[in-house]
Amino acid sequence: MTKIQPFRTFVLALLGAPDYPAYLVHMQCAHPQLRPLSRKEFFQMALRRKNESRSISRCPC
Repeated sequence: MTKIQPFRTFVLALLGAPDYPAYLVHMQCAHPQLRPLSRKEFFQMALRRKNESRSISRCPC
């Protein structure tokens, strides 16, 4: 881990941005039998989760 890595991780968490390297470590430790998502798939999933969690109540017209 580089000296800047803890700062990068902190900033990503502060912004609510997904951390792909942390995801890869988690998958390797907790789910070694599963294939991890590609970087593109991971960020698409994170974006989808973020958008689905927002409840927007607007007039349909």
